[in-house]
Formats: sequence, structure tokens, C-alpha cells
Amino acid sequence: MEATKQIQKRMNRIGSKKNYVVESHLNDKKKNQDLVQVKKSSEGGTEVINLILEPDKYEELSMKTRLTFDEFCDCINTFIGSEEDDWDSLRMKDQINLSRDEIIAETMIKYAKEELKIDTDKATGREISYAKSYDEQGVYAGEIITVSLTNMNQFGVY
Repeated sequence: MEATKQIQKRMNRIGSKKNYVVESHLNDKKKNQDLVQVKKSSEGGTEVINLILEPDKYEELSMKTRLTFDEFCDCINTFIGSEEDDWDSLRMKDQINLSRDEIIAETMIKYAKEELKIDTDKATGREISYAKSYDEQGVYAGEIITVSLTNMNQFGVY
């Protein structure tokens, strides 16, 4: 019984354990209330523009910016063309998720172009990445989608 009291006393002195990853993410979230966050970096003549969409901003983005029918078809056709070799080996769930993410990415790029006045036409490369998002209690809130646009103007490529 004495050991239990000592452990309890020591735990009260230490306090609750903090999750610094969650706290850092929440601080960034409070600072950046933009619909699509933009982070630019440049290194060695290569410019990278990261467009970041938090999971709680999906609805707001869909109300603000929508792809036209032609833009939607172009997006899907371009995506399917790039995935054609692997398409049959993908599970249906993966096909749906990849298609959804491409549509979201294309919508984010359209928003950045129209609303934020970012020249996305110069991008020579594009990559979609994901990160987990948590709420104030540390509960999983969804995935953050980041679209990275690369511009290699050093080589005269636009």
C-alpha cells in the first residue's frame, strides 16, 4: 500500500503528459485561419508552393470553388491516364480514394489560382501528400491534404 501512495504522490508532482505534436498542430491551426493555407519555399532555383487543406475546411472549399464539368472531366481523364498501368491492380477503395483526392487537389489549385492569385500554371511538378489531424482532445479529426507544386525556373522550365 505504501508503494501505491508513493507512486500516486510522484504522479501528482509530474502532472499530466503533454502531447507536443497535437499542441503544435493546434497552434498552427489557430494562426492560419485561411481556407487553403499557402507555404512557399525556394531552394537552389526550385520553388515549392504547398497548398494545405485541413479536414474541417473541405465543406467550405466546396462551397467557395467548384470544378466545371469540363474541368472535372479533364481532371479525371488526366488522372486515369497516369494511373492506367496500375489501375486494374488497385482495390476499388483505393481507386475511389485516389480519384477523390485528385478532384480535391484540382479544386485546391483552382482556388489558389482564382482567389489567392497564385500562378499555378508555371508548376512543372505536382505531388499530393497526407498528414493526420487531431482536435483539442487529441482525437483523430481526419487527413490534411497537401498539394505541392514545384517550379524549376532555374532551368528555364515553366
